[in-house]
Amino acid sequence: MTPAIRTYDLQQQINEIGRIVATSPVPDGGLSWDHESRVVVIRLVGAVNGTSADVERLKYAVLQAADRFVVKFVSVRYSRAELEALAAHLSRIRRPVGKQMCTC
Repeated sequence: MTPAIRTYDLQQQINEIGRIVATSPVPDGGLSWDHESRVVVIRLVGAVNGTSADVERLKYAVLQAADRFVVKFVSVRYSRAELEALAAHLSRIRRPVGKQMCTC
């Protein structure tokens, strides 16, 4: 198997994992992955230790789809949607710079 095909296969798995996470009712803080170490980090809002049936279903589905990856689930405080909304809001705020207003 050539490296390009392997990379394509890995990307397909990551896309599937992303789809599973995005369609789950569990709020998420996004995911990241490292191609070389083949570690996927999935950030979930709240506890990831089995206190929720939805979280357990999500973890099971992700682990089934991630046969070539090590998966780490980590707890975060804010969801990806909340952080994206905050970033959009902050990008619209006008900040004073010296005597002029900066919209940067």
